[in-house]
Amino acid sequence: MRAADNRCTLCGRLLVSPTEACDCAVRIQHERRAPVQGDYRPTKCPPGTISWTEHLEAWDAYDKKWRCGQSAERIAERCGFSYMELCDLLGHKPTTWEPINGAASDAKGKA
Repeated sequence: MRAADNRCTLCGRLLVSPTEACDCAVRIQHERRAPVQGDYRPTKCPPGTISWTEHLEAWDAYDKKWRCGQSAERIAERCGFSYMELCDLLGHKPTTWEPINGAASDAKGKA
């Protein structure tokens, strides 16, 4: 996407030439997501997903703490971290958490 001054209209990146197209929309739409196990005590948080980037951030803290040898990929294959585990590893609530289809639409605000 291009504006008149050769800047992307979505991210604002200056484009080199008038014919260059920014790929930010593709990156935003297709960012990989990792599963998050639901927690029902004490947060009552249904299963969901987080961005792969945030999953890697949590995995880095997990690996430093436990050194168990499981890769970020393997954790995701095994249904990911739980919501409370993510809060502990990240030091805050996951910022990219979204409920899985069919989960309560207001669950994000309750977590």
